[in-house]
Amino acid sequence: MSTPDVVVVTPTRNRPELLWRAVASAAAQRDVTIQHIIVGDNCPVLADDGFAARLTQAFPHVTVINATPRSHPRVQHDYQWARVARLRNLGAAATDIDLIAHLDDDNTWDTGHLSSLVAALEAVPTAEMAHGWRRLLNDDGSPFYIPEGVDPWNDDEKVGAKSYALLVDAGVVVPGSNVLRDRVHFNGVLLGRVDTNELMVRRRLFERIPFPEEFSRWKQKIGLGDDALLNYLLLKNNVEVVCTEQVTVNYFMGGKSNQETYAPLAPVVR
Repeated sequence: MSTPDVVVVTPTRNRPELLWRAVASAAAQRDVTIQHIIVGDNCPVLADDGFAARLTQAFPHVTVINATPRSHPRVQHDYQWARVARLRNLGAAATDIDLIAHLDDDNTWDTGHLSSLVAALEAVPTAEMAHGWRRLLNDDGSPFYIPEGVDPWNDDEKVGAKSYALLVDAGVVVPGSNVLRDRVHFNGVLLGRVDTNELMVRRRLFERIPFPEEFSRWKQKIGLGDDALLNYLLLKNNVEVVCTEQVTVNYFMGGKSNQETYAPLAPVVR
């Protein structure tokens, strides 16, 4: 019996050790066959033919795309989340595999992550997206516990306190646990908490609602991320979403999906 095909997309820039860890995590997935698209954000590490060769030799299912200003001018954008979204979409569009998952270069998966998402979609053929839950970890792998009354993804103290209370009411945050039981909405109220690393979409959904690549000045001012805006679009368009209710994502705190990594740098034209 053949195993399901899944394409995994990982944007990256200049974090070779973390990238290698993420790729190894994807390669260890059980009961699926993956193609892993590594999309560099004008990445000098990926421009190093020696590193790229070692990566693809160790992981033959990996394809490397390094999006430079010359090779992929459309990807370039001063707002980091627009850049990340364009990199994700570029990677997803590089194949015609039906099932699409995303893994940031600073996170990892349990070995049953992808197969659990495949099973969830197979169980509900009308669903177009499946997601799991994540455990929050410090850089050393120890549990990260969200402080009471704090939303780590919101820099405004008052707004963060209100957000924390809503997340507790919704069951996303359980005090004393490092697990986020993410969901798109709670009683119709947008939470926008399904993280990119947790989800798998069918290609028909990607083609209809890709990661949003355009952000208004207001959205940029409040720092709206690509996955948060995607959550909004999923709710707005009544997309059927299923949850595995399994904790299969290791989410390392502090990277903010590579905020420093994706900060605009002096262009290197290759």
